[in-house]
Formats: sequence, C-alpha cells, structure tokens
Amino acid sequence: MGNKQIIGRVERIWFPELLPKDHNGVLAKIDTGADSGALHCTYVKLSEDKRYLEYQALDENHEVVKTAEFKRVRTKSSIGEVQRRFRVQSKVIINNQEYPIEITLTDRTDMKYEAILGWRFLKDKFLVDVSRTIEPQ
Repeated sequence: MGNKQIIGRVERIWFPELLPKDHNGVLAKIDTGADSGALHCTYVKLSEDKRYLEYQALDENHEVVKTAEFKRVRTKSSIGEVQRRFRVQSKVIINNQEYPIEITLTDRTDMKYEAILGWRFLKDKFLVDVSRTIEPQ
C-alpha cells in the first residue's frame, strides 16, 4: 500500500494556480466511482482560432485563466449523460501536499460540491475512509 494518504469522502482542496492565496479552497466529493475529476466553472470560452481556452474557476470573483494546454474530451455526467468538456492541467493541494491534476471544467451550480475527484487522480496516492467527511455549511 506504500505511503498513501488517507482522505475522507469529502475534502477541502485548493487549486493554487486558479484561486487566490487567501481563498479557503473548495469542498470536493471524493468519488471512487467517477473516472475523472471536475471543477465548477460557469465561464469557459474557446478563442476564435481555437488555440486558447479561457476559463474562470468557480465564479466571476476569480481571475480568468488563459491556456493553450487543454483538451476537449467526452465524459459522462453524474446522471449518465455523455458531454463534451474541456480538460485542463493544474495543481491541487490536499492536506498541505501538492499534486498535478487533469480536471474537466463544467457547470456544477446544481451540485452539492464545487469539485469532484475521480479514481484516475486518486489511484496510487490515496486511501478513502468513507467515515471521514466535511459537510458543506
């Protein structure tokens, strides 16, 4: 099992490249049944020449990020609907440890958590203790 970190079914995580230093992070659902991860974004725009992606994590209070490092992928939503989403590379901090992550951008307005972390990210790094959790306020 190596040096896997134990995390709960809900964790507070932080994206240092996307959120200001004084931001207290987001609550993420740890979902071993989900293939990939997703982050709440309501503003996602592809440039006219399709070379750059602009997006704003969470809401309009955060900085717009522009990147040429993105992919368009097909993924299944939580209700089983196939969607085309943009996937970007970033970094995430969980329990004061930083990890590289590929995460899709989607509108999670109607969802309980602003982010979800799936098994591809969790694999070989974490053990999930479902009795541990942080509830939204």
